[in-house]
Amino acid sequence: METRKTKLGADHPETLTSMNNLAFTWKSLGRHADALTLMHSCVQARQRILGHRHPHTLSSMATLDEWITWHRRFRSRRVGGKPKLWRYK
Repeated sequence: METRKTKLGADHPETLTSMNNLAFTWKSLGRHADALTLMHSCVQARQRILGHRHPHTLSSMATLDEWITWHRRFRSRRVGGKPKLWRYK
């Protein structure tokens, strides 16, 4: 992503795509907070550069919404810093 920023500029659509892809990579590696922060930045930049109705903007917004929802649910299931153990009846 940094190479694209240098070569194309921070606001170039391909740089924003790299930012989006890096957020997905970080999420898959368990770096959830970093991924959320980067995706939020990506959404803001895409809204500014591409507009609120562009398909890439809408896709990133939907992803961010999904990740925030997942993060809130996951946090609410933790007790004392550890996940709750669920038992099926």
